[in-house]
Parts: sequence; structure tokens; C-alpha cells
Amino acid sequence: MRQTNSSAEDFFYSVQFPEAYCFADSAKCPVNVGLQDIDHYPNYNHEVMLTVKDVDTQQSFSEVRITDRDGKAYFDIARYLQIILGDVEADGVYDYSQQCALITQKNIRITLTYFDTAFFTSTFFAVHGNNKVTDRWWSKPRKLRWWVNYPFAFDTMASITSVTDAAGNVTTWTPSGLPGTLPLYQRIRATASTMSNGSFKTHNAKNGIVFGIATASSTGHVAGTKLFMTGDNDVEVIADKCPADPNAAYLRWLDRHCELRHWLFSKYRETDTVQATDDRRSGFDPDRFVDGVARDGRMRDGVLTKELTVNTGYLQGWEYDIVESIINAPFVDMLDMEAYLADGTILWHRLTVKPGSYTRQLRNAHSTDHNHQLAVTLQYDGERSVGV
Repeated sequence: MRQTNSSAEDFFYSVQFPEAYCFADSAKCPVNVGLQDIDHYPNYNHEVMLTVKDVDTQQSFSEVRITDRDGKAYFDIARYLQIILGDVEADGVYDYSQQCALITQKNIRITLTYFDTAFFTSTFFAVHGNNKVTDRWWSKPRKLRWWVNYPFAFDTMASITSVTDAAGNVTTWTPSGLPGTLPLYQRIRATASTMSNGSFKTHNAKNGIVFGIATASSTGHVAGTKLFMTGDNDVEVIADKCPADPNAAYLRWLDRHCELRHWLFSKYRETDTVQATDDRRSGFDPDRFVDGVARDGRMRDGVLTKELTVNTGYLQGWEYDIVESIINAPFVDMLDMEAYLADGTILWHRLTVKPGSYTRQLRNAHSTDHNHQLAVTLQYDGERSVGV
């Protein structure tokens, strides 16, 4: 959290407020306020109003708090950020040449008002995702797997400077279709097929962003918030040239940090399950007889649930770190292989991870070996059909 101490016309205030870039789905996103009079005594039992606004749409929410005996008021704006960001986009056709509609970044403004005076304003960017205290996101070189015969894209910081292909050739890369000035922490969509036809690395200049624990002495930060990279960072994309398999399960999902992940799974088992319950129609005489059988208006209500179990081969540690993120994904999309193989149409079907379906197998303890394997069951949306 950032902090400021300043004075208005006839009072002093201190505010702790979100970083310039934050995860909207974190458990909390606090804004803490302290008020003092001109003699530096706490202004207690006074109303303070906080307004959260989407700068682009002007959608806003306001909340009022009463200062306590120490002149403090505490707000939590996480739920407002989640409402403003809304749900991820529905499944369907997606154009990988554009910014990914699944990942939304919102410019948020917070304003504090006291006795009808707006005494503090700040803006920051919010994205889907959340943070754990042990996270070191983007703090070390990262690896991604790219199946060249399947649609693939990834996120990188706006500070990307160059691309090195498998042969070692280095080229400066300027993403097309982007505005001349990008916010400092803007993530951009990089489509692998436009950069290289094989494995490659992207190089990012320092001053990127890392979510993790900052030390108490970190300038402008407190423990538990984000800090900034002090060195350069590379993303290595490793190509896999296996042919497109009509029977494979190519999945994409948003991980905890709102990054779009892709992985090629094997289909293991597909099942259909129908759960039936009884509903009753109103207005029926319970003593009504039809063909000598009492009828009381009952209907059978059947809900069909389709499930697909997929698994991986044995993975290295970094591969498993990517695949494991599927278990907490807000959604999973599966590529429609029939449409893709027919004419290249990228069409996704929306699924969810079945709770309790995740399993992990570990053969040994060496993270560089292929020793991890994952299986997970996905569910389609239930299809409801009613019959008498």
C-alpha cells in the first residue's frame, strides 16, 4: 500500500491506498484514513465518504464510514473492484491478433470526501487475479510451452525490448496496433506465431512489476504488497511441433495472476450423468385419477451433466507449475477441434473444474526430472430437461 500525509483547509489527513497496479480478486483491498484537527487531535465521530469510480465508464460506488476515537476510518474496496471488472467474457470465437478480451484492465479512481470537501484523489489499475504472500510473480526467468499447430498467445510487459529466436538471432520487437503511450504496468498480448516459427525468448527491461512480499525498508511499500524488479527478465517460449490432434483437449484458462494459460491435454474419460428430482405443478387436485392411477401433478426434472477427465504426461517442475494453476481457474475453455481443423476458426467451449477432481502423482523429488502428472475433471454447463 502507498501512503500519503497532507493537510486540507482546516484539518490534517493520512491515507493508505492501493498500489498503482493491484489484483481485484484479492481477499482485501483496503483504504485506511486518519483525520486530525488543526491542533493534531483526532477528528472522531465524523463521516468520511469514499467513492470508487471506473474512469472509462464513470460507473461509481460510494460508502460512508464514521471515524473512531483515534480519528481513523477503514474501507475495503475489493468487492467494488470485482463488480466493476465484472465477469470474464463468454466463450465463442476469439481473434488472437487483438488484445485478449478475457483479460480486462480497469483504470480506477478513488476519492475521499469530508464535510463535502474532496480532499484526496488517486488512480490505479486493477485486473482479475489475486496474490499470495509467497508469490514472486515475474521475479525470475519464465518458461512457456507453445504448441505451434494450436492458437497461442501470452502476456508480457510493455517494456519488452527484443526477441531471440532458436538460432540466436536477436531482433527488436515493437508490438503493432498499440497506442503510442502505454501505462507503466500495461501488459500486452504477444502472439507467438508473429514472432518466430520455433522456440524463442523475449527480453524485458528492468522496472517491471513483481507481486510479492516487500521488506519493511522498501521505498513506498509495506510488507505484503508488490515491489518492482531491479533487473531484466526473460520469457522463454519452447516450441512443440506435434500435429493438431482431433482427439486431444487443448485448453486455456486464466490463472491466479490473470495470465492466459494454454496446455495440450489427453482426453481420458467422458461421462454423462442425469440427476432426477420431482417437482409439483400447482392447481392440481391431489385426488385426481387418470386410468385408475392417482395423479398429483408431479413432474420429473432431469439435469444432464457432462464431464470430461483429462490428464498430462509426466512434467518437469516448471511445466507442472503452469498446469497446476488450472485447478483454481475461474473458467476453462476447450478448443473446438472440428471447427479449427476444418477452416482455422478459433471457437472455445466454456467448462469449469469439478471440485475435488484434481490429483497429483509424484515419482521422485527432483524438480528438473519429468516426475509430475496431473489429471482433472471438467464439467460442461448442465442441460436441464423436464418431462411429465
